[in-house]
This record gives sequence, structure tokens and C-alpha cells, in this order.
Amino acid sequence: MSQENETTAVALVEGAQVSVKTREALGQSAPWLRFLGILGYIGLSLLILVGIGLFIFGLVHNSQGLGDTIRQRFMPYLGIFYVMIAVVMFIPLRFLMRMAKASKIYKVDSSAANLELFAVNFRKLVKFYGITTIVILAVYLLALLGFVIFLHKFFS
Repeated sequence: MSQENETTAVALVEGAQVSVKTREALGQSAPWLRFLGILGYIGLSLLILVGIGLFIFGLVHNSQGLGDTIRQRFMPYLGIFYVMIAVVMFIPLRFLMRMAKASKIYKVDSSAANLELFAVNFRKLVKFYGITTIVILAVYLLALLGFVIFLHKFFS
């Protein structure tokens, strides 16, 4: 019976009912969210460094006439692409770090404003990944359609 009371125990937070388990879960998620955010920023930094390196390496090779293959001529563009991907991936990491901060603060100060901050950033993170997924699927569909058209023209 006491275990049932623990799971159904509800704290009143400025007019919103939040269970004790929910409060504990939010508090315990803060270090993990922060850990994932820090790893993400490290990954972004490496991606930017590799992108800049590819860009410079490609420009130097191409300016000296050493860019014989298509791969070597393509390096500067690949470097720019890597940096652009890093810039785009900064957006969800920002939301992730805001969620970590909100859940850490919520552990100490269980106000509705902190819970709302967590929920708003969670919604933004999920929305970003949803839109990104739709865009990637559309690109895949266009690539598949282009491939089918290419095969049709090639074999007819």
C-alpha cells in the first residue's frame, strides 16, 4: 500500500499536479542531458575542425595543381558541407542544454516555470528532429525518383 502511495503521491506546483516520481525523474535526467550536450558540442567542434581542414587542404591541393581526382577537387565543398552540418546541429544541442539546465533547477526549485521551460525546450527539440526527418525522407524520395528516371532513360 505504501508503494502505491509513493507512485500516486502528487505535489501541487502552482496549480499543476506533478507526481513525486516525475519530479525525481526530471531531477535525475539533468546530468545525463548535460553529458549528452557536452558530447554533442565536442562532436560539433571536431566536425568544424575537420571541415576547415578539408577546405584548406582542398584549396591548397587545387591551387598547386595537385587535385587530379574528382575526390580531391571536391574536398573544399565537403569541408563547407561539414561546417554547415555543424551549424545546423547546434540548434538541437542548444535545446538539449536548456532542458538540462531546467531539469537541474527544477530539482532544487520545483516551480511551474521551470517545468514549463523544460517542456517548451523538449517540444522544440522533438519538432526540430521531426522536421529534419521529413526533409531527409523528402530528399531520399527525390533521389529515388531521379534514379528511377535515370534508369528508365538509360535502358530505353
